[in-house]
Amino acid sequence: KDMRKSEEKEFLDKIWNDEHYAWNALFGYDKKYFLREIEIANDKIMHGVGIFGSHSGVTPIDEKEQRKYEDMTMAQIYKADPEYHKLLKSQVYRKFTNEKGEYFCAITGFTNKSELAFEIDHIKPFSKGGKTRLENLQLVAWWKNREKGAKENAESVENVQKNDSADPQQKSAKPQKSKSEFDLDEIYACKKDELPQLIDSYTNAAHQGKADAQFCLGWLHCTGDAGMTQDYGKAARWFRKSAEQGNIDAQVNLAIMYQQGDGVKQSFKNAAEWFQKAAEQGNTAAQNQLALMYWNGEGVEQNYAKAAEWYQKAAEQGDPDGQNYLGVLYDRGDGVPQDIVKAMELYRLAAEQGHNVAQQNLGLTYYYGAKGIPKNYEQAAFWYRKSAEQGNRSAQKRLARLYAKGIGVDEDLVLAYAWFCLAYDGKNENAKEYREVKEKLSEKQLKEGQKAVEVFRKIIEDNQNANQ
Repeated sequence: KDMRKSEEKEFLDKIWNDEHYAWNALFGYDKKYFLREIEIANDKIMHGVGIFGSHSGVTPIDEKEQRKYEDMTMAQIYKADPEYHKLLKSQVYRKFTNEKGEYFCAITGFTNKSELAFEIDHIKPFSKGGKTRLENLQLVAWWKNREKGAKENAESVENVQKNDSADPQQKSAKPQKSKSEFDLDEIYACKKDELPQLIDSYTNAAHQGKADAQFCLGWLHCTGDAGMTQDYGKAARWFRKSAEQGNIDAQVNLAIMYQQGDGVKQSFKNAAEWFQKAAEQGNTAAQNQLALMYWNGEGVEQNYAKAAEWYQKAAEQGDPDGQNYLGVLYDRGDGVPQDIVKAMELYRLAAEQGHNVAQQNLGLTYYYGAKGIPKNYEQAAFWYRKSAEQGNRSAQKRLARLYAKGIGVDEDLVLAYAWFCLAYDGKNENAKEYREVKEKLSEKQLKEGQKAVEVFRKIIEDNQNANQ
């Protein structure tokens, strides 16, 4: 921030051309892409320093009310006193609003104007004695909150393991599982010679009506794991027993079996009914599947408004599929009033979580423009690239065309050739657009293009591995 514009340009040019760090190879020889990423990183840093925890403009909540509810989770407060929950939630969002009127993440500095992009989080974890008070609550990008929660859970498990190993007598005295703790993690972590005994205990529990154990047996029969013979019929029967007791995972898996006709007679109607039961319990995968069935009229009467309703429920939980496909409905005006700006907002929420279809949709909207959305070829190229780097071949072709024509990026036939190579991947390489670009390149440029292909392949592979 202390550099003049000329000094900043000189510094960035220097590191871009520095062969030791190979930034140009990392960013696929696309300097504009490199500069854009620097700009984003800088923006996060500028938003992320010196403003977290600022309470200016926030009206204090009554101390008696805070004490009354401080030992409850936000979900428990909502059930006990919706009005207080609403007030507390609004104060947290106000606390984490910047001067532009955007909400910001207390951990990453990510900003967005939509509440859907954030969740309220305890600074000192609730599980470790943190209170549900305004001063102990922060706003966090929903996906960062899930990462944080997963890390805290992992640390908790690690601490238990350390304590157990430190005192063998203490470990043996502890119960290994509570009455309801039948889970697949225990089975997959079990030593091979101890597995038959564990499976027997799960089988006994399943016959006694334990829903979690029934689900686990269904899963093992479905996959053939843990030495179990793969048997879709048995899997479906155990899933049903568990699902009828309200087990969400069993409901989803039973729905999928009806959808695919595995172990049961194929029935989209039954699939929709079981997806609905899980969706009503808040399962986002089921909500998305049910929405899709309403969209296609599969097992239910086609109803775009119902599709939008279920995608909305998934989107409100931060689910990128829900966000993207709800965006498509707003884009088209199917089941909801057409609203391109709202569609863009939803596309962006999903795209920023790495949803490659949403990234392409965002790029398409910037490329073609719409009412309230001016054309922006640079933004189109940026989002096509994000999607292309996750292996989306349609986005790869669109990005290649931009490089071939110099639209939104500097014209670069080598990069156009590289992205076309990846998009066609040895198929339809006689396509006119691919052939025309290739014929314009020298032998040296073709070799450079192949090097770029290898760089991009590695980026795509790394991204896909990270998303698994």
